[in-house]
Amino acid sequence: MAVLDMVEDGTLDLDTDINEYLTSWKLADNEFTVDEKVTLRRILNHSAGTTVWGFPGYSRTGDIPDAVGVVSGKGNTDSIYVYKIPGASWQYSGGGYTVMQIALSDVEQKPFEEIMAERVLKPLEMNASTYEQPLPESLYDRAATGYRGNGDEVDGKWHVYPEQAAAGLWTTPTDIGKYAIAIQNSLDGSTNSVLDPETTKEMLTPGDNNHALGPGIRFNGSYFGHGGANEGYRNDFFASMDGGNVVVIMTNSDAGYPLLSELMQAIFRHYGWSGPEPTVITRADLPLEYLNSFTGTYNIPALGNLTLAVKDSSLVILPGEVVSNQAILVPVSDSTFFDMSDGTQIQFHIKKGIPSGFEVQGFTGTRI
Repeated sequence: MAVLDMVEDGTLDLDTDINEYLTSWKLADNEFTVDEKVTLRRILNHSAGTTVWGFPGYSRTGDIPDAVGVVSGKGNTDSIYVYKIPGASWQYSGGGYTVMQIALSDVEQKPFEEIMAERVLKPLEMNASTYEQPLPESLYDRAATGYRGNGDEVDGKWHVYPEQAAAGLWTTPTDIGKYAIAIQNSLDGSTNSVLDPETTKEMLTPGDNNHALGPGIRFNGSYFGHGGANEGYRNDFFASMDGGNVVVIMTNSDAGYPLLSELMQAIFRHYGWSGPEPTVITRADLPLEYLNSFTGTYNIPALGNLTLAVKDSSLVILPGEVVSNQAILVPVSDSTFFDMSDGTQIQFHIKKGIPSGFEVQGFTGTRI
């Protein structure tokens, strides 16, 4: 929303090379950027070809890099670079949003949190929200403690995210509701204090993988929304294109998705909204010997390695580079598994009876 507001006033252009706006740091050109460039449009809809999906954040008591340090690889994640042709295909990249964050600050010559407050939070009266990182001490007593899936508190109760655009918003369900309602009001031509209707329609025009310029487009184009997953928190919201329906659910646990999903379905059902339907799966009874053939390490480009093991007739993703918490994968066929925590489907490639890799949410894993 802030980027599109700056496009409306002529400060930015969605299709200009992002390096035209970056002064404190540059995104290195390589063989993938010869003919196609990383642009704000491609960053917003996750087709820019940039690395690093998400960020683990930093302990409040440890060393915390700034955003330039993060994208330069001086923090706890890899540096941000272009690993495929921009515009070629979708791949979620919080790294791209961090590059965009730096670009906005370089153009405006202001801290990112000030830009966001001036252009979005204050106009929409999101008075309980801030992009300040670390969270000011005066707001500590308003912050929900984050919890791990096993019930343990996150170290220091919450992490610090210098990757503000990707992971740094402190907010409430009510304030996210104000954001969603402002978009709905703009769509139907009524008052909106940030974007005009044509810009809002462009914001919600889906690209690859149904991702628009910020929000995702859901349920055959009838809703927009976006999930959130920081250390110790799992959140989501849905807002209808027509009719003014909005639901926002925030949980303070890494294990929040199952509850969130059940609540979301119950709310849609109660109000008679068409939307998410429960996925019913039947466990496949696979021989232990065959399950053991899936164990080992798989590489996901730009994310890292993921290790699978077997436990109680299921596969288990072990905590590591890609996931911070153990995930249980239930077999429903000899090549399809579901993540027990959120229903995510993982499709394995089987060659000569042996798993060689998998596909999941646009990611490809290759056995190594």
